[in-house]
Amino acid sequence: MSKIVIVSDNHGDQEILKMIVERHQDEATAFIHCGDSEGNVEDPIWQSFTVVQGNMDFADFPLAEVVSVPEGKIMVTHGHRFDIKRDLNVLASYSKEAGCEVACFGHSHVMTLEEVQGVLMINPGSIRLPRGQYPHPTYAMLDWEADGTKMVTYYHRDGSIVPDPFV
Repeated sequence: MSKIVIVSDNHGDQEILKMIVERHQDEATAFIHCGDSEGNVEDPIWQSFTVVQGNMDFADFPLAEVVSVPEGKIMVTHGHRFDIKRDLNVLASYSKEAGCEVACFGHSHVMTLEEVQGVLMINPGSIRLPRGQYPHPTYAMLDWEADGTKMVTYYHRDGSIVPDPFV
């Protein structure tokens, strides 16, 4: 089983990234950052994360990355170049073409969990500036079982679980 921590849109708050790594380092298989870190490419925190470039990033991060875990592949992008605020189909198609079963993205600052074209679409929300119906900073963890079962848990900044995030 893989446990993948997913965070996005910390907008300069590097301390929260360090706290999340410390909190989950013993259980996480991978750490993903979906952009808008506003960080420097030389920051040591990026040794822990696969990170992509957001629309507010001026460092030379890649626009998209594929993360491979034993259970499959995960597309990582910020989402602004895939028009995710309008529709998730473009990102889902791009992810499928790359052989990914999961797509992680940010940009909207809104927690999202839905299946589109057979791709599990995960937006962890913003760890600093949340928007939408849930006004609290969040990040997510994907538990991906060897049998293909995927479960996503959302967390508050302090590490407590978000109860019923989509209710």
